[in-house]
Amino acid sequence: MNNQTMIQKARRNDIILISTVLLVAILGILLVFLLRKEGAYAIVTRNGEEIGRYSLTEDRVVELSDGTHYNRLVIKDGSVSIDLANCPDKLCASMRAARYRGEMVVCLPHGIVVTVFAADDADVDIIV
Repeated sequence: MNNQTMIQKARRNDIILISTVLLVAILGILLVFLLRKEGAYAIVTRNGEEIGRYSLTEDRVVELSDGTHYNRLVIKDGSVSIDLANCPDKLCASMRAARYRGEMVVCLPHGIVVTVFAADDADVDIIV
């Protein structure tokens, strides 16, 4: 086998490998978008302790305050976000709204985590 034939064979195998990897990546991305579920409710925790559970079907504004820390939770059009906070970096107020199961809005300085759950999600955290 000469050198030119080996180069052509290697080039063909590279193209097959790259095409396969791209196809798997595209299929994975499509699966994520097709299988995601709209959220039904959001659970709000502060430092790991649940402080509220809110339906995403009813538009409302919820004030989250513990005396020194303040966050304003906005539930609108089936999504949840924090639009106002007195934390130093205000990253939570610039996060996009969470709408689908598993999405979160987080304010680390205040220890606030808002997680979206679907209607069919169970209250079980883990089964051993």
